[in-house]
Amino acid sequence: MHVSMSHWEAPEITNNMYETMRKRFMPMIKSLGATQCFEVQTSDTTVSIIAVYPYEVTFI
Repeated sequence: MHVSMSHWEAPEITNNMYETMRKRFMPMIKSLGATQCFEVQTSDTTVSIIAVYPYEVTFI
């Protein structure tokens, strides 16, 4: 298993941003081979998206 994490920062994390992540970015990440995606709010202004890939070839 391989994991990647992307870090996002904005002046404010809003519900619209979460909706965009869920509807646009997370499906795109899964279409590239990730089996799971998680969004984690790490502060008032930052979010990390964690993607899990089953194989190294899909991770790259």
